[in-house]
Amino acid sequence: MDPSDTELTMLIAAVAKGSCDALERLMSDCMPRVYGLALRITRDAGVAEEVAQDAFVKVWDRAAQFDRNVESASAWVLTICRTCALGARSREARVATCQDQESDLQDLLVATRGSSSVHAAISSLDPELRRMLELAYFENLSPAALADQLEMPLDVVRSNLCLAVDLLRLTPDRLAA
Repeated sequence: MDPSDTELTMLIAAVAKGSCDALERLMSDCMPRVYGLALRITRDAGVAEEVAQDAFVKVWDRAAQFDRNVESASAWVLTICRTCALGARSREARVATCQDQESDLQDLLVATRGSSSVHAAISSLDPELRRMLELAYFENLSPAALADQLEMPLDVVRSNLCLAVDLLRLTPDRLAA
């Protein structure tokens, strides 16, 4: 039987005061619905588990901000979950896009090995982007290895590689095709 909204409101109030027992009970009572919503949005069981955990961390952090006059306790918890799930889905999509572009980079460089216009385009890149491309291709470094070697955040390296691939796609012989 689902707990009443009054019970959930009391649990959130106790969580706001730092009660770990109340958080444990809230998680026990709400987890099936929170996980179900996360799974429906992300369509990945592993990601949904992470989203559910993240949602309850946020519930812990924000419990004092809950206002029962604005929304019900269950709606508040599920709204936090929804926000976490949408963020996770968006991050997963960005990572997949960048991974596709990273393999596109390898294919592009192999296919255009003798193309002077592509090499001219690579030469015209910002030195930092050019260095990343050279390391990725000639040293066969993964984005994670590049991030370590260049002492840069992984997200920055991935974004820069994606940008470089996009710029290379705009070479004159590719635009004419």
